[in-house]
Amino acid sequence: MIKQLSIVLTFVLFLISCGGDDSADLIATYQDVQPEDIDDGLLVSHAEDEGMRVTFLEDLENDILDGKYTNMHSVLVARNNKLVFETYHAGEDVFGKFVSWKRSSVHNIHSATKSFASAFVGIALEQRNLGLDTRLFDHFPEYDFADDLMKMSITVDDALSMSNGIKWDEWSAPYEDPANSHEAMYRSGNWIDYVVNLPMEDSPGNSFRYNSGISITLGQFAANLANMSLGEFSDSYFFQPLGIKEKRWFIGPHKTYQTGGGLSITPRSMMKLDFFTKMTACGMDSKLFLVIGFLLLLHSKGQMQVTDIIGGLPLTM
Repeated sequence: MIKQLSIVLTFVLFLISCGGDDSADLIATYQDVQPEDIDDGLLVSHAEDEGMRVTFLEDLENDILDGKYTNMHSVLVARNNKLVFETYHAGEDVFGKFVSWKRSSVHNIHSATKSFASAFVGIALEQRNLGLDTRLFDHFPEYDFADDLMKMSITVDDALSMSNGIKWDEWSAPYEDPANSHEAMYRSGNWIDYVVNLPMEDSPGNSFRYNSGISITLGQFAANLANMSLGEFSDSYFFQPLGIKEKRWFIGPHKTYQTGGGLSITPRSMMKLDFFTKMTACGMDSKLFLVIGFLLLLHSKGQMQVTDIIGGLPLTM
């Protein structure tokens, strides 16, 4: 069941608090946190008009100002698919730098990027009239798998469900440790080449193994199908139709887009994706709704979770 109340909390989890705040003595009123209509595709409304208590939202803001919740970069609250609360605060970014966050500030969404990558794959497949049974590496002609038929048999379905069978361990060692496959990929100097040349440890489709490298490979797969860079492709067929302008990509060696965790967007854009995923946003390109069908298909098959900005908590469909 679609949630009536959707709350997007955009924040970076740190053990270090943001320290003293001279704003702690301020008393916020709803006027301070009522969203502004900036014609970005999001509908805004007054909380009371949507059946919410203004005092609840005022208390939430004052709790943040009083330091009850630390390092909260932004909080957005929607009711009935309308934005009713929006606030931004100062805090540390992912590099430990103290930043005064604003509406236009982009936040790295880490592994929630994978949901975007899945959407890109859905668009690319639809454009070429291909299905989930398409063999992934058929569209990487620079690699020869004549001696590895098991790897050659990996389908897009196997890759999206992270049951591709490639030997990969992203959880046993810390991310900074070269024993972590993700870190080893980073140090290789060629992310796609590293993933493609790893040995197989299981038959495709047999078992799940979390793998950010295959998500990056899927992003390149979409770009290869479209015969353009991932940046050009995603702008033309996803971000521009959604009216998402402020964003930043982490681009690695050989101009490889980090579609496993390297996208930064604004909280408003993340909320827009939430609305869009629930098929309630207005004024979108009709072709994009085919992508939502694709994402919901994967979700229903247990092959992926459409995530919120915390990157791991499934949205309630």
